[in-house]
Amino acid sequence: MKWSISTHNCFRRCQKQYFFSQTMASHNAKDTLRREAFILKQLSSLDEWRGSLIHKALEEYLAPSLQKHQIISVNELIEQTISLAKKQFEFSKQKKYRDANITKKAAGNSFLALRDHEYDIIIPQIFIDDLYKQIKQCYEYLYSQERFIQFLQQGNDYFTECLIQFNIHNCPVSAKLDLVMNYGKNKLCIIDWKISRSKTSDYSKQLNIYALAALNRWKWKKYNPEDLLLVEANIFQGKLTKHYVNEDSINTIDNFIYQSISQIKALSSDNKYNLDNLEDYDYANSNLSCEYCNFQQICVRLTS
Repeated sequence: MKWSISTHNCFRRCQKQYFFSQTMASHNAKDTLRREAFILKQLSSLDEWRGSLIHKALEEYLAPSLQKHQIISVNELIEQTISLAKKQFEFSKQKKYRDANITKKAAGNSFLALRDHEYDIIIPQIFIDDLYKQIKQCYEYLYSQERFIQFLQQGNDYFTECLIQFNIHNCPVSAKLDLVMNYGKNKLCIIDWKISRSKTSDYSKQLNIYALAALNRWKWKKYNPEDLLLVEANIFQGKLTKHYVNEDSINTIDNFIYQSISQIKALSSDNKYNLDNLEDYDYANSNLSCEYCNFQQICVRLTS
């Protein structure tokens, strides 16, 4: 198994969902059921699409402009993102994500699989127009934070979507950091973009996992926990939250990951696919989890 905060959250939300997404889903399996699970795993709601779209745009358009020390204008960023959105929407509308000859890697930035398109639900144009307005709002919020924008521009050695893999207690752990940059004298800043409506969600644990990952990357092993600044940038709400770490918080998050790995391994053992094991995995505790689950139909088919 490979551990990440998303696999942990999936396992906590619904063990059967974890089985479908982490054990069953396979893009190249000859088993049609496993291929179907892989396709369903890719489905996104409109809100999820908004988040992934903005993440991709910040990676593709904002970060490179920072590297060149010529930050992209807010209007150009909006224009580029909406252009990307239209390309992705058309890809999903044509259900190209189901084409066995088009891999996710080959599709690149165009890839999108909307749940509404999968189930032939018409998406009114007003919903898309509203999504465009939300994109504009997010960027205007971001650029209105002048001190933060100035801070970003003063950084150097920018890394986007930085995937870090390391081991904890003989288990591979992975974390993808949205944006990392050096600043000041031997300081490292990790920025996590959030596009969330919720005003009560606590992402401190996730940010601490990113800090642990950074300290395990060979390039940044020279840093101490106190050298790290974590910024949770919720650009949907125009809210910036700083998090700081120390040796104790790093040890605490290390222990958290170890406990999570132990719980998952206790159920999934070697994590090899065996459909007979599905009955060992519990259902979600919340009906809402089932209502919005990508694997609802396949779950009903296999467990009824």
